[in-house]
Amino acid sequence: MKARIRGIYSTALTKLLLDHGFQITQSTQVIRNRLNIEPDVDTPDIDIRDTSDKQGLVVEAKDAILNMFLNVITEELPNPLIYLSKVTTNAIYKGVVEQQTPHGTVINLGEYKGLLLGEKLEEGKELLVRVIDPGLGRDITLTTSITIPGRYAILIPENSIKISKKIRSPEARQTLFVLGKAIKPKNWGILWRTAAATRETKELIEEVKKLEEEAEKIFKKGEKESAPALLYEGERIAHIKIPYEAKRRLDEIRGKVTPTIPNHHFYKSLNSEFALVVDLAEKIISKNPELKEEVTEQVKETILQKYPKIGEIIEIEHAKLNGKRIHLTPGKIIEKTNNPLTLKLMRKFRSGGVYDALNIPIEEGDYGITEIT
Repeated sequence: MKARIRGIYSTALTKLLLDHGFQITQSTQVIRNRLNIEPDVDTPDIDIRDTSDKQGLVVEAKDAILNMFLNVITEELPNPLIYLSKVTTNAIYKGVVEQQTPHGTVINLGEYKGLLLGEKLEEGKELLVRVIDPGLGRDITLTTSITIPGRYAILIPENSIKISKKIRSPEARQTLFVLGKAIKPKNWGILWRTAAATRETKELIEEVKKLEEEAEKIFKKGEKESAPALLYEGERIAHIKIPYEAKRRLDEIRGKVTPTIPNHHFYKSLNSEFALVVDLAEKIISKNPELKEEVTEQVKETILQKYPKIGEIIEIEHAKLNGKRIHLTPGKIIEKTNNPLTLKLMRKFRSGGVYDALNIPIEEGDYGITEIT
């Protein structure tokens, strides 16, 4: 199993997965140097990257491999919060048009419904659709553009040859373009993936042939099956929230590979400015190990001076186990103490409705004091 890992958790996760028998592909030069990994550009079986807020991971893989990864995470990290997509990305369904909405067409997929954007179709019409967003906490998004992914190539529904931008060699690009023109199936185009640049011509020809056969199988199944029906299973997406204690555990793992200050991942998850402070501190420590305690304390003081400040507004997000996120009434910092960091927030409520579990009306001027430690 080959994993591609990107983001602020990459060193720790690479070490963790190597210890559990995974191989690493498409790693950066920094990671390869730290962990003595040989260069590999093969297509990953599992793709791991940061969430947009840096507070966790987005992981994409077939179910069997994803479950192996999740077993490692739950075994090694304390209390990760795991949200799984209801359907798989790139899954192909034979769906039924159910209704029109201002946002698009609702397609019945069977157990779930998806939204086909920008198309107005007759109710009851049957059609093939592909999942482009499996809907973690939001609508499942669909397209009628069917693609067939392989390890080195993807069949695309257009008469063209495309090549991964990561293949930079003009000679390799020209070779793949000419080969693609010669072997592309009728009514299909080819997108060559990064790993195609390192493969023999015979292997690439065999893959494209297999993808053509897979496409024929899917379309024949679509003709036979009654809608709604799943025709092809894609990759499941997991969102993993990494709480503070799990970040500390990742600090420990990273520290076995390279100099790492306490709260490395916590600081880096706050913003890019603090990430630069952490990088600089660890460069100093790598050359002067005896300064670790002093430098660590200076980093802590620097960050606590800047974040967070009294008077700042703190957004509060309630994450449900089904992946939905609810933004609660924000709070203004009215008190702050360090060692340990404790914040006291004032949250002013709008009138109307009642307080949960109390059945007391919310009135104008009501506010709440929330303490976070």
